[in-house]
Amino acid sequence: MSFNDNVSLISDSTIVSTVKEIGTPNKSHPIRKLLQSDSNTGKSLCSLCPTTFSGGTGISTIKRHFQNHHQEIYVQIMQTTLNSLPPYTEEDHERVEQINTHLFEWIISDQQPFNIVENDGFKCLIFVLDPRYRLPTRQTVSHNIEEIFNKQKIFICNMLLSLEQKMSITTDAWTACNNQGYLSVTLHWIDQEWNMKSILLDLIPIHESHTGLIFAENIFNTLETYHLGNKILAVTTDNAANMITFGQHLKEMLNDNYNNDFMHFRCAAHILNIAVQEGIKLINNPIEKARKFASKIKNSQPLFEELKRIFEMKEKPFLVPEVDIPTRWNSLYLSIQKLYRIKNMTDILVFSNPQLQNIYPTQDEWKDINVNIYLF
Repeated sequence: MSFNDNVSLISDSTIVSTVKEIGTPNKSHPIRKLLQSDSNTGKSLCSLCPTTFSGGTGISTIKRHFQNHHQEIYVQIMQTTLNSLPPYTEEDHERVEQINTHLFEWIISDQQPFNIVENDGFKCLIFVLDPRYRLPTRQTVSHNIEEIFNKQKIFICNMLLSLEQKMSITTDAWTACNNQGYLSVTLHWIDQEWNMKSILLDLIPIHESHTGLIFAENIFNTLETYHLGNKILAVTTDNAANMITFGQHLKEMLNDNYNNDFMHFRCAAHILNIAVQEGIKLINNPIEKARKFASKIKNSQPLFEELKRIFEMKEKPFLVPEVDIPTRWNSLYLSIQKLYRIKNMTDILVFSNPQLQNIYPTQDEWKDINVNIYLF
């Protein structure tokens, strides 16, 4: 969609108000250039088609005609009129800097791509909000955000240098959907008021194999960058084999360079989750049924719609069955809890669809996976 196409989507009232700000009253509205006056009848004639307007026809009706029947011409005229307002000059430097600052902060905090400033719809929005402001280029956005990052990095480095507390880190590795590996480093400490403080210190792209040595070298370099080598007491990771190796290598590096008493802890919650997953296997059959049933409802539009109708019949707010994800702790509990909450409705669904019975827990199996919630 082009910029011109987007201008045609601006509301009628917005265009009128913007044109008024530029100084074009309704009686001399630029769209009237496309009308011809008939001195004998007092009517106005469209110069592009046989349509006629009475002398008292309002500008909104006339514009609506051109929007509906001569859209391309209408957009060109309106864009030319709006563009007649000159952009900000050097004298308006503070105003431009203020807008740029908020623009960059929004792109960073909302994780927007740098090329958002080249998006036609976004250009149109900014143009209507402030016709005098000109968006920076994608390259300018990239340069400025990199400067903001470097300034913040220096600020954080100086802030951490000023602290006397000992600190610890947590780290985790994963592979993104584009197959790029990352290693996070989160720093933790307790301030003078005994409040726990945490900060994401780095998010390191990993281009090599995910070995413990590679992880240790990358995290050691990050600690060196922030001058934290002599302040780190411990690291907490999950129980993956490469993380165990990583802990051993990092301990050697810190001991060799700073001779500090460093420890590697395995995440207690992760260990507990492994134990829970093993325990769940003892009642695996009803859990697998619950998973298959929830998945079947979510992936079958007819069954999904029928379940919605049952909720409406029972005058209950619609709740969608959830499928658990093993790496999201507690998701199995929450998914079974959801099924228990809607059991009265799913019982009716299964009764009217006998093919679901083989993937629906029996009464005894419901007791086996009971999560003890209050039914509504």
